[in-house]
Amino acid sequence: MIVALALAGLIAAASPVPTAKPTVLKEIGRGGNAAGVCGSLVVHANSAISAALRDDTLVSRAIARLRGTDLENNLAARATGIRELGLLGSDLYEESAHGDSELKRLRGLSDKSKDEGRKAEVRIFVEALGKAFAVHNRIAVDLNDFLAYLDYRDLRENPLSDAPRNGALDPFAKNPYARPTPTPSPSLFGRSGSPNKMALAAASEFEGRINRARSDESLAADHSESAVSGCSS
Repeated sequence: MIVALALAGLIAAASPVPTAKPTVLKEIGRGGNAAGVCGSLVVHANSAISAALRDDTLVSRAIARLRGTDLENNLAARATGIRELGLLGSDLYEESAHGDSELKRLRGLSDKSKDEGRKAEVRIFVEALGKAFAVHNRIAVDLNDFLAYLDYRDLRENPLSDAPRNGALDPFAKNPYARPTPTPSPSLFGRSGSPNKMALAAASEFEGRINRARSDESLAADHSESAVSGCSS
């Protein structure tokens, strides 16, 4: 009997303890009072949340494009891929800046409230989602640096090439045949080797970052409703 109880205890101890699933970030419901400061909190919180969700989608698309584009052997695919990556990077940069500005407005409105509990919840929400936006912004900057580095390599290896360049994000677009070729900020992925290997390294790096950012988004989600308590049903 004692042996059986001991065995049962060992089995129970060895069994994995279930962990709670991370809270998924989503817009806050709008079913309650939308007047005054509280209504404004909901508006700015949801605007920031929407920006974060759009950022997640943009990063996922950029990662897929980095992994799926042949930057070495297919000039047409390369031109299309670089153009799309440039647009994704630009959109990501703008969305992260917009989301961060919404958080600042939310924090400013919250500071006017006399509800200290709500102010504490807003602070946690803003700080958590702000960390996610910082990650999104850094991805946009590093993606842009990577594309600029590809342009630099092209110009260095074939300065008179007529290959399409990276549009608005191309630092050499105004004078693609200038001499000497300017050197952009070093890309984090320049040491990975060929353009395709650099793209894969960038995709893996961005994937790791966005997964970490989602933990910040989950923390923000845990406090989103209480940050605007009384503004939704």
